[in-house]
Amino acid sequence: MLALGDGSVVTPHGKDSRLLARQVSETEVVVALAGGGARFEVPDRAARRFRADLGALAIETHGAAFDVRIARRQVEVVAERGELSARWGRERRVIAAGETRTFPIALPVAPREEVHPAPGEPAPAPEPPSTWRDDAGRGDYQAAWAGLAGVRGPLDSMADLLLAGDVARMSGHPDAAIASLSRAVQLHAEDPRAPLAAFTRGRVHLEDLGAPRDAALAFARAHELAPDGPLAEDALAREVEAWSRCGEAETARARAVTYTQRYPHGRRAQMVRRFGGLERR
Repeated sequence: MLALGDGSVVTPHGKDSRLLARQVSETEVVVALAGGGARFEVPDRAARRFRADLGALAIETHGAAFDVRIARRQVEVVAERGELSARWGRERRVIAAGETRTFPIALPVAPREEVHPAPGEPAPAPEPPSTWRDDAGRGDYQAAWAGLAGVRGPLDSMADLLLAGDVARMSGHPDAAIASLSRAVQLHAEDPRAPLAAFTRGRVHLEDLGAPRDAALAFARAHELAPDGPLAEDALAREVEAWSRCGEAETARARAVTYTQRYPHGRRAQMVRRFGGLERR
C-alpha cells in the first residue's frame, strides 16, 4: 500500500504491481503504476490535482475512487466515485462514476511519410534515435533500462537521477534504484524534490529489498529534509514501521511517541501505535 501526503491511498492488486510516487506537493501528486493494477482512493481537494501515469495513459482527478487493471497491453479504468479525466496522446475522455473505459497502454506509432528530395537537394537528416528518457516518458521502462545501461558516466541532475530511479525500480532493478536515489539526495539535499527521493528510497528498501533498517534511516532522512513538508507525516509513520520490522522496538516506540505528539489526530495514528507498541501500554 502507498499512502501519500495528501491523504490518497493506492492499494496494489498484487506483487506484479509496481508503484512510484513521482511528485508530492501542495498542488499536485503524481504516481506511476506498472504491472497488474491498483485501487486509488483520492480525497476531494479542489486545489490539488492527482495524476496516475500508466505508460502513455494519464488519469487525473481532484477527488475520486477508481480501480485500474493492466493486462495484455490494455488498461481498464473503473470509476467508483467522482470524475476522472483520462488523457491518451491527443485524446481526452471524461470517465464518470459508474463508468468503465479501456485504453491501450502504448500510443500508436504513425507511419513515417517518405520524403524524396528533388534532384540536387541534400537528403533530409535522419530522425535521432529514441533515448532512455523518451522511453521512460512513454512508460516503456524495459527499453529505458536497456538505454540507461549504455549511458557513459554518472548522472548528476536531480531530474535525471529521479527518472533513473523510476526506470530501475519499474524494470525490476531495485538495487540500481537505490543507487540513483541515494545520489540524488547526496548531491541535491537542498532541492525540494530531495524528500521524495529519500522517501522513495525508504520504500524500495522496505518493500523491494527487505531491508527495514536501511528503510528506517531513509524515512528519517526524508523527514529531516522537510519536517513540515507534505511527506513528513508519512515519512515518520513509515520510519516507525521500519524500526519495528527490524526488531528495534524501543526506537520504534520513541518515534511513535514523537508521531502521536506531533500528529495527535494523524491518519496513520492507528498503524503507528501498533508498530510502536503503544497499544500494549
